[in-house]
Amino acid sequence: MKKTLLSVFIATLAWAARSQPVDVPWAELGGGVNGPVLAVLQGNEDTLVVVGQFTEAGGIPAQNVALWDGSTFSALGTGVSGNITSAAIIGNTIYIGGSALSNNYTDLATWNGTAWSYSTIFSGNFPQVRTLFAHDGTLYAGGIVSGFAGSDDVVKRLDNGNWTLLGSTLNNLINGLGWHNGQLVVGGEFTALQNGGGTNLNHVAVLNGGDWGPLGTGLPGTVNTLLDVDGSLYAAGNIKQNGSAQFGLARFPENGTAWEELMPNALDYINVGNPADAAVHALHYDGAHLFIGGDFHLEEGSTTGAHLARFNGTSDGFSPWADFNAPVSSLAHNSALGLIAAGELSQNGPDNMDHIAHTTLTTGLRPAPGTIAGIQLHPNPVQDQLFITLPAEAAAAASVDVFTMDGQRAAVPTTVSGTRACVDAGVLAQGCYLVRLTVNGVRTVLPFIKQ
Repeated sequence: MKKTLLSVFIATLAWAARSQPVDVPWAELGGGVNGPVLAVLQGNEDTLVVVGQFTEAGGIPAQNVALWDGSTFSALGTGVSGNITSAAIIGNTIYIGGSALSNNYTDLATWNGTAWSYSTIFSGNFPQVRTLFAHDGTLYAGGIVSGFAGSDDVVKRLDNGNWTLLGSTLNNLINGLGWHNGQLVVGGEFTALQNGGGTNLNHVAVLNGGDWGPLGTGLPGTVNTLLDVDGSLYAAGNIKQNGSAQFGLARFPENGTAWEELMPNALDYINVGNPADAAVHALHYDGAHLFIGGDFHLEEGSTTGAHLARFNGTSDGFSPWADFNAPVSSLAHNSALGLIAAGELSQNGPDNMDHIAHTTLTTGLRPAPGTIAGIQLHPNPVQDQLFITLPAEAAAAASVDVFTMDGQRAAVPTTVSGTRACVDAGVLAQGCYLVRLTVNGVRTVLPFIKQ
C-alpha cells in the first residue's frame, strides 16, 4: 500500500505539471457566423454590429456585416464585399474600411441606416484603409495612398464631409489610432517620418503642433492597437517574434513621461515550450478589468488558456480567460452579454463557438490555483462513499469535482451539506483519482484511491 500511495503522489505532481485549462464558461452568440470576425462594434443599448469575412450570421444570409439586435442577427442591406480591414460606428452611421470595396478605387463603405454608399479616403492607384477610429463624434482613418512612385502611409480626419490630412507621411504601415491626454495617437510599424524627421517615433507617435512627434521613446516592436483607459494609454503588439521577446502590452500613464512595459517576462508564461510567434491584437476595458485578445497561449500556475486573458493590473499579471482554438481579433462588452470575443476562433475547449462568443463571467471568479486549509478526506482508500471535511468558512461556497489521473473529469455524484462533502466513489473503477475543491476561485487538489 505504501508503494501505491507513493505512486499516487508522484502521479499528482505529474498531473499538476500538465496543468488544466481555464474553466470560464463561454456561450456561442446567436448561432455564430460562418467565417472570421474582424470587428465587433457596440451600437445603441444591447445592439452589436459584427464585421468580418462571412456569408451567414445566425443561419441567415449576411455579406460580411450583420446586426445583432439583442436576440437575433439580421443583414444590413446587401452587405459589403471586398478586402475589409476595419470598422467604426458613430451614432447610427456605420463605416467599414478596406480596399476594393465596390471597385478598385473605393476604400470606405458607409451605412446611413437604409443603404450602403462607397467613397475614397486615400486616393491613388489602389487606395487602402488600414484602420478606422471614432472619437467624440469624429472619424479618423489611417491608410495608404498608392502611386506610380510608391506609397505613403498617412492619417486623415473627416471634417464636414471632406477628408483632411493630419501630420506628415510616416515611413511604414499604420495599424491603429487612439487618444491620449487630448491628442491623437498613431501606432504601427513605422519608426520615423518618411522625410527622415522624428527618428525616435519608434512605432507610436502623437499629433502635436500639427505634426507627429514622439511619445516617450516609443516602443521596441510593432504596435497593433491602442486604447485609453481612465487617462492611461495602453499599446498592444507582438509578444514574441521568431522566439524573441517583444513588448506585448505597454502603458503610458496620464501626464507620464515614459512607457511601462507590462510583459517583461512574457517568455515565462506565453507560448510556454513553444518558440512560435505570439501577439496581442485586441484590447477592451469593461469598466473593471482590461482584457487582451490575440494569438497566444498562456499559463498561470497550473491553469492554461489560449487567445484571451485578463490583465490583473501589475506587471506580468495575466489570467487565462478562455481556451479558444484560434486567435481573437476583436473584443466588446455590453450589459446583456457581458464580455464578447470574436475572431478566427471556432471552439472554446470542446464547445463550438463559430467565431463569436460571450461570457458574463468578467468579474468575481479568478481561475487560478491556490490552497484551502483544513480539508480532510476519509476513508482513503475508499470503497463506497468518500467524505470530505470542510472548514466552516469554505463550506457554503464549495464545489467538488473528481478527475482521473490523466486530467479527465469523472462523472461522479457529489453533494455538499454543511461542512461535509460526499463523493459517491462506488461508481468508479478501481484506481487512483483526484478530488478538486473550488471555493471562490481558489482550488485544492487531493489524491485518493478507489479499491
